[in-house]
Amino acid sequence: THFDSSGRLAWVRPGGDWVDAAGKDHGNQPFAEVTVASASSAQPVSWDVLPLLAEWTSGRVPSGSLLLRVEPGAPAGPANFASREHADGSIAPSLVIKWSDGQVERLRAIADTFFACPTIKNLGGGTQLKVGADLSALLEFPFKPRPAHTVSNLALELTPLKLYGRSVRIGVYGPQLPRA
Repeated sequence: THFDSSGRLAWVRPGGDWVDAAGKDHGNQPFAEVTVASASSAQPVSWDVLPLLAEWTSGRVPSGSLLLRVEPGAPAGPANFASREHADGSIAPSLVIKWSDGQVERLRAIADTFFACPTIKNLGGGTQLKVGADLSALLEFPFKPRPAHTVSNLALELTPLKLYGRSVRIGVYGPQLPRA
């Protein structure tokens, strides 16, 4: 219910707030979506999140931040992904940026957590991120624009650890912080 219960900063909707690709608060048009169908190969799942870059640049969404949630009407998983605290750092969440000059940059998450509704515990220190029917995940990367260069490709990579059910369709949205 609360972004920060000590400060009484509440979400508009329990489990977090977001903006969709159409600019609608709590809308259902993701900036990117992927169906996760397997967690057995330890291969990362990749979302093309280049459309979210405009929201970061405009300031409507905090730069480098993403919210993951199960798409409405889709099988609800959940899917467990390696977090930044996972013992194998090579499978931690990454933001892969390809710049107009051909340089490729791989950023590690500086923060990640998931929301389990209802809970009052901080779930950001564990080795897994979970996304499912009542589980949304929030990630932040240290993205900074490079003067005189544009981003030609932007991808979020997460490594699935366990999938409950046959598949889950997960969308990427722009997180919105509570308004005072």
